[in-house]
Amino acid sequence: MCYYCELTLCCFFFSHIVFPTQNGKVAIVTGGAKGIGYQTVKHLARLGMHVIIAGNSESDGQEAVRKIKEETLTGKAV
Repeated sequence: MCYYCELTLCCFFFSHIVFPTQNGKVAIVTGGAKGIGYQTVKHLARLGMHVIIAGNSESDGQEAVRKIKEETLTGKAV
């Protein structure tokens, strides 16, 4: 089980070895409030990116941002 996202295979794709620190970079993730989009946002935020979540529900997006800020050290999601 993955330490970062609690999935079993995600580290194969989202490893710090494969993706170096991304401080100062910006990403926009559509569907970032739930599912694989949420996991992607969380990993990108941990890599130091400023992540913008785009989706249909503002309340779901705000909840995702709150959770990511709690779960990550950088918390760079809006």
